[in-house]
Amino acid sequence: MNTPAVELNDQEGKPGTALKSTLKRAQKLLQQKKSNPDKAIKLLTPLIRKKASHWAALHLMGMALIKKGDLQKAVTFLKRAVDQGSTTTATHLYLSICYERLQKYEEAEKWVHKVIEEEPDHFKAWMHLGSIYKNRTELNKALQCYKQANQIDPKSAEVALKIGEIYQNQGMGDRALDMFDIVLKMDSGNPQACLKKSQIYKLRHQLEEAEQCLMEAKISNGEIQIEKAIQISLAEIRKARGDYSESIRIYEDLLEKYPSLSEARSNYANCLKDLGHFDQAEKQFLRATEDKAGLQQPLSSYLMALHYNPGRTRDEIFEAHKLWDKHFAPKTRPKRPTPADLYPDRPLRIGFLSGGFRRHPVGWMITAGLEHLDPGQFQLYFYTTHNKIDGLTKRLHQISTKWQPVTGFKDEVIAGMIREDQVDILVDLSGHAADNRLKVVALEPAPVTVKWVGGLFNTTGLQSVDFLITDRYETPSETDQYYVEKLVRMPDDYICYEPPEYAPEVGPLPVERNGYITFGCLNNPTKVNPELLKRWAEILNRIPNSRLFLKSRQYEHKDLRDRITKNMKGYGISDERIQFEGHSPHHELFEAYNKVDIALDPWPYSGGLTTCEALWMGVPVVTLPGPTFAGRHSTTHLINASCPEWVTQSVEEYIEAAVHLASEKDQLTKIRSGLRRKVRESPLCDKERFGSHLGAAFREMWGQRAAVIESKEVMERQEWRVPIDISLLV
Repeated sequence: MNTPAVELNDQEGKPGTALKSTLKRAQKLLQQKKSNPDKAIKLLTPLIRKKASHWAALHLMGMALIKKGDLQKAVTFLKRAVDQGSTTTATHLYLSICYERLQKYEEAEKWVHKVIEEEPDHFKAWMHLGSIYKNRTELNKALQCYKQANQIDPKSAEVALKIGEIYQNQGMGDRALDMFDIVLKMDSGNPQACLKKSQIYKLRHQLEEAEQCLMEAKISNGEIQIEKAIQISLAEIRKARGDYSESIRIYEDLLEKYPSLSEARSNYANCLKDLGHFDQAEKQFLRATEDKAGLQQPLSSYLMALHYNPGRTRDEIFEAHKLWDKHFAPKTRPKRPTPADLYPDRPLRIGFLSGGFRRHPVGWMITAGLEHLDPGQFQLYFYTTHNKIDGLTKRLHQISTKWQPVTGFKDEVIAGMIREDQVDILVDLSGHAADNRLKVVALEPAPVTVKWVGGLFNTTGLQSVDFLITDRYETPSETDQYYVEKLVRMPDDYICYEPPEYAPEVGPLPVERNGYITFGCLNNPTKVNPELLKRWAEILNRIPNSRLFLKSRQYEHKDLRDRITKNMKGYGISDERIQFEGHSPHHELFEAYNKVDIALDPWPYSGGLTTCEALWMGVPVVTLPGPTFAGRHSTTHLINASCPEWVTQSVEEYIEAAVHLASEKDQLTKIRSGLRRKVRESPLCDKERFGSHLGAAFREMWGQRAAVIESKEVMERQEWRVPIDISLLV
């Protein structure tokens, strides 16, 4: 922050020579490249002790305190400067800046308007007002402010960058790219514009263009933060291209130079996890959490990583989930809003917070069910943390009462919006997955908070979450003790699967044309561990000439392929019996199931959406339930698709089930020809039934909370929440 020069030659309240000299010395200390606010404060302190302190001394004291980060004290002195007749608009502007940083946006807006009233063409004031509106998620107002600043200074690259960022936050990628190109015409190689362009291209999976943007960035001396951000982005692009070795090299170089760079360490840990180095990854995640207080994604990633590691027990994992509240829950528990209308049968406002309102596992599992909620009973509010728009996004938008993008906004701002919208039940659909907003959930902005789908692999561990939507197969009755939430058990599956319209027809049984059985797994390779490979090798050894087909983006990486083939070779499976394929667009991914006779579910982290897709393509899935919620997705999907015979209870049963299916080609043919119809007619895809059950669940959760509020009793969370079995209510 630059300290503007204060004009000391005003006639009214003109300082004497000695005072003027002291003020100039203090001002110089604050303006120099390496400012010295402590020395400036020492110079100014004798001047402000006087009853009639000169406004300039008070103003400069405020500026020194801003540089030290003591914003509340800075406000006190800047206000005193105003009371003493400050003649510079800078006092008003920096009062506004302080209030914005303190997240007191109404006060911030009031003071910056005073600057604009006095100087309508004050460039910095318009830019700052735009920042206030952006923080308040009033993007159109922010855009108008930046356009006004552009009128004042049409050649400002800073303004063009801000306008581009607004377009980017509004999901208008093409318009954002145009603005960033304008920035680069005015300021060739502007690193922020290059970084922003790269982010847009990466989201579009235009990885070559994304990397080229980063290569064009010109980083000046001192721009350490932007240099770090560009290196991290480059590593992530290399990872997305399947070049894990290069991504890891970049991260290791960065961490050698900046060992406390938590973002880089967390991403580095993700690379290790993807390659199956679970123990190393867990250590890196925990160190990243310790290195930067307040950065919660490394801990969420750590909790997810535990579920991939076959060496972790259910008790260990449950205890680990308690770490989230220990590190990140507010020290003072927030007071939840109390609705004015507690009538149990009134229309309810249900808020959904996620980045998955699109062709994403969340989108495929919630859209049909939400479309079949009674619109007269439920008003749906969507807070989206992702700007991508596709067919599923448009369908969800159509049933929304409010659609609010919140990409890039502070947790407190999002929580404030949810409170202002008077949401009755907030449903989190990200959990501990990447880019989650669990800190919003921890601020308790709604009377009831629920976890459902999206990063749902276990308890959240958050005391702020009241209920978790599940079913009796995902969470058998004996598992309640492993959840901090009360469980809401649906009568059927906890999700409603809707296959995409572009799914191809089911093809003939592959063994008929190949002459050998093909076992397949199209899951995230992180789920494929040495213990699982040992089981798969036994199956392949029992079925002569059979093949194993593995498909995912990570298989484009040679080190990962080599790790798997080396393991399998140790169990007597030669390289030619293992077939790898890399990434495909979703419609081509479905076509890949026409190469698979039998799908082998991974363990201890099972398939979810992949299991539904395999069944839709006529492929039976053999599963062994794992120790946690993450390990039981396939179990519930298979049972609710009327295929319980493929759910096994031991390693031996798992192997025998796969071998038995492979030995019965006629039965496989029959399964393949009838499985899609069977799935379509099952509870797994019954959207009307699911929508009715989901509505009953929301109504019951609300009823519990409303009864407690209405009774005016002070009750602890565990005293008012009661587990819910929807099958008893419908």
